[in-house]
Amino acid sequence: MKDLEIKENGKGLMRKDSIGRILLSFQKITEDDIEKIKALQEKDGIYFGEAAIKLGLATKEDVDLAVAYQFSHPYLNNKDNTISKEVIAAYSPFAPKVEAIRNIRTALLLQGAGIGLKSICLAGCQEESGKTFIATNLAVVFAQLGQKTLLLDFNLRKPKIHKLFKLKNSFGVSTLLANRSTLEETIQTTPFEKLDVLPSGPLPPNPTALFARKGARQLMETLRNSYEVVIVNVPSFQTAADAPYLASFMDGALIVVLKGKTRKDELEKAKKNLEAARAQVLGVVINQK
Repeated sequence: MKDLEIKENGKGLMRKDSIGRILLSFQKITEDDIEKIKALQEKDGIYFGEAAIKLGLATKEDVDLAVAYQFSHPYLNNKDNTISKEVIAAYSPFAPKVEAIRNIRTALLLQGAGIGLKSICLAGCQEESGKTFIATNLAVVFAQLGQKTLLLDFNLRKPKIHKLFKLKNSFGVSTLLANRSTLEETIQTTPFEKLDVLPSGPLPPNPTALFARKGARQLMETLRNSYEVVIVNVPSFQTAADAPYLASFMDGALIVVLKGKTRKDELEKAKKNLEAARAQVLGVVINQK
């Protein structure tokens, strides 16, 4: 990620460097500033970053970015418009919503994500459940952890991921399954070194028939062998019958429900449909929006 390609005296900046050295390499402060900050740090017994902010020599955003780099947790500057601000984990890794997404990541890691559990789809009971938001941000936090991650849009009815990442959608899942493009042409990079995106591609007239081809399952197996984690966005149960069938290609599925909107019988029906397709239900994510 270009924002984090920091150089110091011709050498790559090591993660063991102090916050001060990182801020210096970002050209946010000077050597003289460091001395002033250290003096206040020692006088008031506070952290270096706090002292820098108190003196007005660095902003909170500058310090947060330096801390993120120090802990190998890359993210984008808020002034960067490379991808949509809806991908909150890319811009605000310390936000409560992102912490909740990381909790989901932790739960998945405990179930073997990145090892035996490599392909995970998110299916919503309703279209407005927020499954795309969760899938997108979950892919980002896996990539921030250093795992080679692919975000795959299997929603060939109402795709959104290419819009969130501001990517072209002339090639994607639909053209791959129709043998009109190659993987090399369809997989696109993002500002995050460990995150790639495979968009939906142009909308086909009959997504169900396209997914019924043998190539769909083969595609998932190829991607599973190429990445440590594959996060898959599928249509909601409300709009299509594709979700259970597609989930059967995956190592596991998360059901996304909207608090105060999804009824208990809808959740139970979604779970039964997934189990009938022999998909492994990993759990339920309650989105509060």
